[in-house]
Amino acid sequence: MHASCLPAGILLLVSSLVGCSTFSDERVGSNSSSEGTLVAGSDFLAQGVAVGDVSSQSALLWLRTDGPASVQIEWATVSGWERASKLATVVAPVLRTVSITTTSETDYTLTIPLEGLSPATRYRYHVLVGSADQTTRQVPASLVAKGEFTTLPDEKTSAVVTFAWSGDLGGQGRCRQGVSGYPIFDVIQRHNPDFFLFLGDTIYADNLCPSPPNEPGADFKATTLETYRLRHRYQRDAKALQQFLKTVPVYVIWDDHEVKNNFSGPFEEQMPAGRCCGSTGPSLLPQTIRIDSIDVCAMVPTLNSLF
Repeated sequence: MHASCLPAGILLLVSSLVGCSTFSDERVGSNSSSEGTLVAGSDFLAQGVAVGDVSSQSALLWLRTDGPASVQIEWATVSGWERASKLATVVAPVLRTVSITTTSETDYTLTIPLEGLSPATRYRYHVLVGSADQTTRQVPASLVAKGEFTTLPDEKTSAVVTFAWSGDLGGQGRCRQGVSGYPIFDVIQRHNPDFFLFLGDTIYADNLCPSPPNEPGADFKATTLETYRLRHRYQRDAKALQQFLKTVPVYVIWDDHEVKNNFSGPFEEQMPAGRCCGSTGPSLLPQTIRIDSIDVCAMVPTLNSLF
C-alpha cells in the first residue's frame, strides 16, 4: 500500500506549491540576527522546526509558536552566512521573509516556502520570533532556532543520494518514552540521509498511549479537531524527532491512522476533523501557506487528490 502511494504522495507535495504568489523577501544588513545567539531555554517553538518538500530550487519550513507571534525566517547558503559574519558595513548575502503572524485558526502553525534556491547546495536558516502585538506582550524578535538542509540536484544531473524511509509512528501502545521520545531518529540521523520518506501513520489517532510506560498526554482517541491536534503535538514533542526534522528534509503522505483504522475517506464521519488538522494544525501532512505583502493563500489538498 505504501509503495504504490509514494509517487503520488511526493507529486502531491510538489504540486501544492503551484497557484499562490510568492512572499516578499529582503536583503539583510550586517546588523541582522546572523550575529546573534539562540535564546536559551526558549519555548517559543515547543514542537521545533521541520524542513520539508525540498527540491532543487525550493524548500518548506514548518513551525508552531506557543501562541500569537510574529515570525521571520532568514536564510542563505552556508558560505553566505560565513561571508555575512565578516561583513561590517555592507549588505550581507542573507534573505529574510516579511513578518508573518501566527493565529489560532491554524493552531499557530506556519508552513513557509523558501524559493529561488540553487541545486545541490547547503543552506542555513534562522527563525526569529517576536510579539504579535507590541502593545500587550512587548517581546522583541529573538533568534529561537537554527537549522540546515541541502537542496536536491537538478533534474539533468546524476548524483548519489542516501535516504531513509519508515512510517507507523507510535502505534499499538508503543509511544513516546523518555525525553528523546523516539530514539530511532537519532540512529537514522547518524547516517546523514539526504532526505526521509515518512510513509503515513504519522500519528495513531485511534490508539491509546497509556502512561506509564509512555510519556503522558495521549491516553485518548482523537475524534475532534482539537484532539487530533493534541495527538500531532504529542508526537512532535519528542526531542529526537525535533532534532531530526530540523536538518533532514522530509516528504510525508497520509495513511489511515491519521483519522482511524481502515477509514473510508470521504465516507468516514471523522474525516473532516482529521483532514482539517492536517491542513490547519501541527501535523506534517501536505500543506502550504504562502505569504506576501498583500495576500495569504492557504492551500488544502482535496479528498480526491489524497485518496
